[in-house]
This record gives sequence, C-alpha cells and structure tokens, in this order.
Amino acid sequence: VSSAAGIAAARRLLAAGRTLIWVDNQAQPGGQIWRGGPSSQPSTLAQRWGKELQALLLHPRLKLLPQHAVV
Repeated sequence: VSSAAGIAAARRLLAAGRTLIWVDNQAQPGGQIWRGGPSSQPSTLAQRWGKELQALLLHPRLKLLPQHAVV
C-alpha cells in the first residue's frame, strides 16, 4: 500500500466503512514517489502521501502486518 495509488485506495475503503488488513513486506519507503530513498530529502509529493500514510496507520479499522508477504 505504500504507493500513492495504494494509499488512496486504502483511504477510500476505510471511508466507506470497510476494514482493511495491510500486508507490507517493506517497512521503508520505496517505489516511485519515494524514489530518492529513506535518507534523501523527500519530494513534495512524497511528503504529502507520507502524511496521508501516517493518518491511515492510526485508523481503528486498519490492521497493519509489517514484514509480511503474500505469496
């Protein structure tokens, strides 16, 4: 979910009253919007979606399973 599309989809599902299980095999930022890596200065887009991501993580109907993968 740590892509912009995944964050937007999670936000919409939670707003619609759905419960979400988020399986994340990479705890660090990665992908297109995070392109510089965790140690670089984040872009404006990455900062915006990072704030959205932090807000999602506090949602009561979101269950986060970090360091897991679906195979």
